[in-house]
Amino acid sequence: MFSLRKLWVYIRTVSGDNDYEVYLENFRCCRKHNKDYPLSRAEYFQSKLEGKWNKINRCC
Repeated sequence: MFSLRKLWVYIRTVSGDNDYEVYLENFRCCRKHNKDYPLSRAEYFQSKLEGKWNKINRCC
């Protein structure tokens, strides 16, 4: 049966829209981060952009 909720979850996952929620869930589960604070949403996406664009993106 067709479910709009499942479709919405799928679209958010494929587009990367739920990346921050996945990061927070991972952060809470990881024992290594117990003393640290998670990144804010803006800091998280800024670090993702820097990781994507601060490297060589061509072959030659």
